[in-house]
Amino acid sequence: MFNKVLIKGQVLGQVTEYYYQKEYQARGAPHYHCLIWIANAPVVGQSTAEDVIRFIDERITCHIPNKDTCPELNEVVTRYQLHKCSIYCRKRESLVKTYLLQSATLAFLAQFLKALC
Repeated sequence: MFNKVLIKGQVLGQVTEYYYQKEYQARGAPHYHCLIWIANAPVVGQSTAEDVIRFIDERITCHIPNKDTCPELNEVVTRYQLHKCSIYCRKRESLVKTYLLQSATLAFLAQFLKALC
């Protein structure tokens, strides 16, 4: 799936290099860490923060695909990618919400990238 979607499908752009590592969580669920090099991507430290943010925003989204226009993708996402919260999640709910609200904003990303550029 990784090769078919990301590499051959070029959903993020033309991939020139990639590295990934499969790991297993405590209960045995697999997850991946990956680095992907994309042709013509802005370079942190050389490109402006706005160019880097624009590049990311054009490629990365967080939504459930439309059931009418993309039924197969909707099925895959809703079946395999939705997290079902348990009591464990609820214990840390306020911590996660606070952290995400503070750190996952474009202003935060822009400030971080400007410091690097």
